[in-house]
Amino acid sequence: RGARRLQAHLVIGEDAISSVGRKRAWGEALALLRGMVSLQQDGVDAGCYSAAVKACARGTRWPLAIQLLGEMKLADVALHISGYNSVLGALARQGLT
Repeated sequence: RGARRLQAHLVIGEDAISSVGRKRAWGEALALLRGMVSLQQDGVDAGCYSAAVKACARGTRWPLAIQLLGEMKLADVALHISGYNSVLGALARQGLT
């Protein structure tokens, strides 16, 4: 039962991060992720991190998106391929690829 509740919280968190990210509100997305990380003792899943990476990339905050990739590696969280694609797209839009 506890694992199901944790999973539900992660899904709700991912949805919230994705929602503000679609509005290019990268700061809000990052704040939501940071709040989740500080509250979750079992860690935050790849979906939540990926949503925040995408939000930062959409908001032209590619340095933050890259920083999140590093944080994911340290937390031993595997990133969805769409997160990598978001960072590469943001870099391309800035003429950095």
